[in-house]
Amino acid sequence: MVQCPWLDAVVDAQHLPFKAASVTNLVGLDVLHHFETPITFLTEAMRILTAGGRLILVEPWVTPFSYFVYRYLHQEDCDLSARPLEGKAIRSENVKKAFDGNQAIPYLLFGPGTLAKTLESVPGFKPLAVEPFCLFAYMLSLSFKRINLFPEALYEVIAGFERRTLPLWRSVVALSVLLVLEKQAV
Repeated sequence: MVQCPWLDAVVDAQHLPFKAASVTNLVGLDVLHHFETPITFLTEAMRILTAGGRLILVEPWVTPFSYFVYRYLHQEDCDLSARPLEGKAIRSENVKKAFDGNQAIPYLLFGPGTLAKTLESVPGFKPLAVEPFCLFAYMLSLSFKRINLFPEALYEVIAGFERRTLPLWRSVVALSVLLVLEKQAV
């Protein structure tokens, strides 16, 4: 965990300090692929969400193009041999640093052929969205870097192009995914 002056609380997302069924929506941006045991987080999210509550995540996604980008041009791992459903720690070392991650984890949990197994491991979630997206705009922005190759004046043009052509390239070059899971009533 990393303490920052603008945060109200710093907590372990795999052991959330909230009562069961007390949270309506839980939103995360680029977090799932950093957890030591992602299934523990998903189980904890299920515990704290109310019936009808949603877990909403934006995460990296593996496609033939993004695999190359994440594997060879990004500082975090993209290891498709990881087994996040086993509930074991993602890293073999004893110490996991806060920003260590495996960009493949969301795909390994929610990709083709694994979504059903993940939902069996965390029963009670109904997937509302597993929507890959994101192409040029993200890459040109250089992610969270101070420099940016993406002139703000071109944003609407490039983002509009991406939205209109999304079905053509989604499965081949998408870099991110929107995951929305809803907790079902018991």
